[in-house]
Amino acid sequence: MATRAAHNRADSRKHQARSRKDPGQRQGPNWLSPIRQPIKSGQCLIEPRPGPHTNPYLSKLTRKHVPMATRRRKTRRLRGSRCHGWGRSGQHRDSGMQGGHGNAGWKRHRWSSVIRYGWEIGKTGFTPVNPKYQRAINIDQLSQNLQPLSEQGKTKSAGNRIEIDLGQIGYTKLLGRGNVTQPLRITVAQCTEKAASKISQAGGEVVLPKPAEASKEG
Repeated sequence: MATRAAHNRADSRKHQARSRKDPGQRQGPNWLSPIRQPIKSGQCLIEPRPGPHTNPYLSKLTRKHVPMATRRRKTRRLRGSRCHGWGRSGQHRDSGMQGGHGNAGWKRHRWSSVIRYGWEIGKTGFTPVNPKYQRAINIDQLSQNLQPLSEQGKTKSAGNRIEIDLGQIGYTKLLGRGNVTQPLRITVAQCTEKAASKISQAGGEVVLPKPAEASKEG
């Protein structure tokens, strides 16, 4: 034991003498050395990471992602296997692989997506069985568009009145917002009382379809 300790001390002295002779060759602290160099306060001993290596799939000019070559895809290695790693029953097509169908899990494992994308989940009201769609137009809108409609040939002049059929331009109801100064003769499927009174006060009239006569049984 004494002989081994003496040899270790001799080796340590040789290493110290060698390190004192050429200190310029040491580029960093040698942690295997028995004598360590004094470290300044705040000195970082971790070397910086090397720069990002060149990705072979990135173009040097545009630095955009280039599609992977077919020969490098995982599916090329899985050729010959039946299920490609997805199992014999299901093959990643059931609801378990996608976390459920529809809105399943929106309060649990999909709650982060509800917050991130602002999903609005829930229903209010009811859906009518026989929905009725109406396209309405107000009197002020009609009076503003009289000139373009006349240029398109969708109005007629009858004396001092202007005749217009709202059904031909895609409207089914006339509403009473606004005012009209010209006498108009308007043919429309439905009309409010307020709109009819304003048209009549301006010297015009509203023509509504006649109700179908009830068939007589006999």
